[in-house]
Amino acid sequence: MAMTNPDVPDLDRSSGERALDVATDQLRDQPASPQVAQAAGRVLARALAAPRRATTIETADPLLQVSSVALVALLRSALADAVADAAVRRIRLDVRDRGRLHAVHVELVARYGTSVPESTEATHAVTRRVLTQTLGTGPAPGADDVTQHVHVSDVTHGDPHLAEPLDEDEVGDA
Repeated sequence: MAMTNPDVPDLDRSSGERALDVATDQLRDQPASPQVAQAAGRVLARALAAPRRATTIETADPLLQVSSVALVALLRSALADAVADAAVRRIRLDVRDRGRLHAVHVELVARYGTSVPESTEATHAVTRRVLTQTLGTGPAPGADDVTQHVHVSDVTHGDPHLAEPLDEDEVGDA
């Protein structure tokens, strides 16, 4: 059994992982406080109640529109399940002309050593599938008319799903 010395750096783990382990151990040693649990519950309730900026997006069916918040959630879920070794950091929808979706911009965080072309190709395929299933096929609002942009904005040694995400997804009107 190997002994570890806290004064000698562990070359197999990042300093962030070691700091997280130390913080986790310190929190486990603390007695449970009902005030902390109450405050956490209030913070979560307020965060969930906060309004999100949304717009409606046309579909191939003239009687049906989709919320941009719902579309982003569908894309996030599908991409999380389908794209290996990469995670969505941000999704921005470019909505113009009274609700017409013109472009989808997906920003990824990839694990170091991941094939960027494979991740972006998988992201394009999943995005197209979700757009087709949600918006339909056909005239203007269909997935075939939507431009997709995929960008790998960061690389991490650890799990890309645990990388620090940006605070909010965006909907842009041009």
